[in-house]
Amino acid sequence: MNLQGQSRMPCVKCHVDGELPRERKALACGTVFASRCYMRRDLASTDVAYFGGGVFMYLKKMFSDSAKEFQKLRSLTAIAMLVAVQLALNSVDLQLTQELRISFGFLANATIAYLFGPVVAVAGGAMSDILAVILFPKGPYFPGFTMTAIVGGLIYGLFLYRQGKVSYFRALLAKGLVNLICNVGLNTLWLFILYGQSMLALWPARLLKNAVLWPLESLLLFVVIMAIGRVWKSIGKQ
Repeated sequence: MNLQGQSRMPCVKCHVDGELPRERKALACGTVFASRCYMRRDLASTDVAYFGGGVFMYLKKMFSDSAKEFQKLRSLTAIAMLVAVQLALNSVDLQLTQELRISFGFLANATIAYLFGPVVAVAGGAMSDILAVILFPKGPYFPGFTMTAIVGGLIYGLFLYRQGKVSYFRALLAKGLVNLICNVGLNTLWLFILYGQSMLALWPARLLKNAVLWPLESLLLFVVIMAIGRVWKSIGKQ
């Protein structure tokens, strides 16, 4: 082995290939290069831990900041107005075809998530669902649909809160997850529990419906969030 020729090389592969222990590596590659090689190994071994810790701290701060919105009078006023708007929008449908119709209630819930975060969106979703049963009863109360509203608010909050200018791709991703997890997944399960309908029979039609509406609903979400963001920013400057 040409030790002199390796003295100028980083020798990154030495430890990975098991060619040299640390002591001989220092002699062959030089102390500085040997330290760098082992430093890279040490950092690589903790990359996952650092990433996981960073994500945890990010989510912790997000949920903490969102919970603090309940302490602000302006936020409480806006939240109450948006919950009322959501109740009104839930009764407004746009019939596209005999089988396809768009409900606009999700826009208010997504706006709450965008402005005030996942904690407020979860509370707002649960509140609007319970109030809808009380004010506009269409049958007995079932907590499963409240859970759907909670999960939807959580997803919107995680994807939209403090994002500044939300891209169409982010809106597409958030609405897609809500459609898949909440509409196709949870709501189909609740219908099965309530009415005993076969989930295998319900899933294809519900999946197709949500897939067709997904791009249009995402576009509506994107346009509304961008408009709300500009208005809220201008209010904050006053």
